[in-house]
Amino acid sequence: MKEFIDVDSTAAMHEIVETVKPRTLLLFTGGRSYETLPLKQFFDQLADNNVAVTRYSTFQNNPNLNDLVKAVQNLNSKKPDLIVAAGGGSVMDFAKLVNIYLENQEALKRYVPTAASLRPAAPMVMIPTTSGSGSEATNFMVLFKNGRKYSLVCPQLKVEYVILDPALTHSLTPRQTAVSGMDALCQGIESLWARSGTKSSREFAREAIKLLYPNIRSAVWHPDANSRRAMALGAYYAGKAISISKTTGPHAFSYFLTERMDVPHGEAVAINMELFMEMNFPHISQQRQAEFFQLFKVGSVEELVRQFTNLKKELKLKVNLRDVGVDSEDTLKEYLKYINHERMMNNPKRLSDEIIYEELKKCIK
Repeated sequence: MKEFIDVDSTAAMHEIVETVKPRTLLLFTGGRSYETLPLKQFFDQLADNNVAVTRYSTFQNNPNLNDLVKAVQNLNSKKPDLIVAAGGGSVMDFAKLVNIYLENQEALKRYVPTAASLRPAAPMVMIPTTSGSGSEATNFMVLFKNGRKYSLVCPQLKVEYVILDPALTHSLTPRQTAVSGMDALCQGIESLWARSGTKSSREFAREAIKLLYPNIRSAVWHPDANSRRAMALGAYYAGKAISISKTTGPHAFSYFLTERMDVPHGEAVAINMELFMEMNFPHISQQRQAEFFQLFKVGSVEELVRQFTNLKKELKLKVNLRDVGVDSEDTLKEYLKYINHERMMNNPKRLSDEIIYEELKKCIK
């Protein structure tokens, strides 16, 4: 992977095109947001210089299987030399999915939520315009099928180029900045305590937290170039961390909240973070506990929990399950059906459905 860090995105994209020399380029973007990006002029000019540029933005914010099938059908004849995604996590995830299934349409017809053995069609450029998902740094993708959310992993998928231009995030609203930034911060926390963490993933996680936690408030309420840069870099490092370690309990618990309660992903992940802090800390090493205390400048897990709750309040995010309508035992039983058990296996504390149910009951009293 070649990284263009803290650079002008148009200049970086020019260098990539000069290197790859694509004749056909697939460009995945958001809808209206793309119209305001300085990159738009660059891709318009490419189309005038004998590079066949096809822009695609016909998919939902949480892309589903129907979106993917339509995209593969519509783009089947394009045979791209280069695929570019300029947008948030959903845009980047969808570009990866199309890249994989353009070359594997039979697998798409008999679709199951896996992409482990599939090969992509073309090299990729990831240009995040939010600071949160870290999708630019991973071979993970999220896809919805029949209302259920699946996380796919494709080991064969390699992002060849990442362009990290903090200026592209300057138009984010406070709400968007808070939700995406909280997603990145939770990724850093989870990667630091994940069972499958490595020396490298923990280094990335620490760097992510060092950048994200001190800057998220200012990036939300008083953004400037420095705070935007810190959030962009922090989100990227968090993505690099989870690409190695994978996520844990808070992400495993987020699926129901996103799918059924319409809670944005970053906010959904953060809702149960305090519960997992309390449950996980006795099951991580003293060295790891000390790292958390140092990163968050606290002296105990109780203080860490209070500080995290206060952060959500300061950012005007939902704090707990009751805030998003999970307030009955019947809803909790439905909640349990959506837990991602693969993610739970990576959690420091092993948890059965029975233990989870009893812990969640405490949260809604």
